[in-house]
Amino acid sequence: MTRPPVPGAPGAVISQSGELRSARLESIRAVAALAVLFGHASYALPLSTPEGLRTGMAGGLLGVDLFFVLTGYLLFWPFLRAATSGDRVDLGRYALNRAVRVLPLYYFVVVVLLVVQHGGGTFEQWWRFGLFAENFSDTTLEKVDAPMWSLVVEIHFYALLPLLGLLLARTARRGLAFGVGLVAILGIASLVSWQALVVGDPEPQDQWKFSLPGRFWLFSAGMFVAFARLAWAERRPAFLRGWGASPAVWWIAAVGLWAVAAWHPQLEALTAPAGFLLVGSCVLLGAASDPVTRTLDWRPLALIGVASYSLYLWHVPVLAAFMNESLTDFSLPTRGTNPALVATAGIGVSIAIAAASYALIESPFLRLRRRWARGTAPQRDSA
Repeated sequence: MTRPPVPGAPGAVISQSGELRSARLESIRAVAALAVLFGHASYALPLSTPEGLRTGMAGGLLGVDLFFVLTGYLLFWPFLRAATSGDRVDLGRYALNRAVRVLPLYYFVVVVLLVVQHGGGTFEQWWRFGLFAENFSDTTLEKVDAPMWSLVVEIHFYALLPLLGLLLARTARRGLAFGVGLVAILGIASLVSWQALVVGDPEPQDQWKFSLPGRFWLFSAGMFVAFARLAWAERRPAFLRGWGASPAVWWIAAVGLWAVAAWHPQLEALTAPAGFLLVGSCVLLGAASDPVTRTLDWRPLALIGVASYSLYLWHVPVLAAFMNESLTDFSLPTRGTNPALVATAGIGVSIAIAAASYALIESPFLRLRRRWARGTAPQRDSA
């Protein structure tokens, strides 16, 4: 009896520097990046703006949580698949892929901003940003380019994954239960610490808030998408019938959870199940098609996802320039800024610069990955 195919991310594909990618997953990246962009653009709203509108736009900053969930799925899946099939992940190639994906653009942006925006920068800025240590000092945390803190967390997750993969490989004979239990324990411990040290602390612990231990609960949500993908390949659960098989239903539930988290920051933990539903709708529902999936297959949206890393790193300096704000004080609402100007010119210029940055900086390095790829194109849902 042949094993049924593992559901991946069906639908349209899009090329990223010669590699075929799932348009739907790239559109998820676009949704996350655009949410963060609009969240930061909310700082331009005048103080007279209705609180509901300001809160709703600022809630877009939770888009970074979706990035973590997506990373958890995309990077954990090859390790899980290898552990359960007896294969090995080439750690050298894994490290090279991560390096060419993250480092060139990161260092380019750091150098430009330190030289242009910070008058050459300080010695501490250079060595901390050079070593991805900016999250461990109040003098550099969320400074220079505020979104960069999340890259430090991602780098630490990249380093943790091979260890988790080794544990899974050595316990593969026990089935998925050990892996699910391990990730669940780590995720719950992370969430409990988050609630205690960040949500429940009158003086939140910033170093914990911006760390992998403090955020692992988000990565674990994406890792559970990978577990579900593997488990449901053998037997799809009964609830994936009727309405349960509709991506629109999953998205309505996810958006509802996200809205609650946006209006009630103490409930940010809801972004984990919301992220599971958003990513899972692309990965676990097979060839289901409805308005949601057709929107995610829309090429312009997927193209923004392809360039989302550039958009993520460049949008704060661009918006800060339109607001006449320093990058250091960018976290404060502004007075006297024309919100229409920021919404149109600032957001539009951010997307245009992201496209140019992708073409000129990201793409040449991403093409290097094809030199050590096994085939002409990797899996469509690869990271």
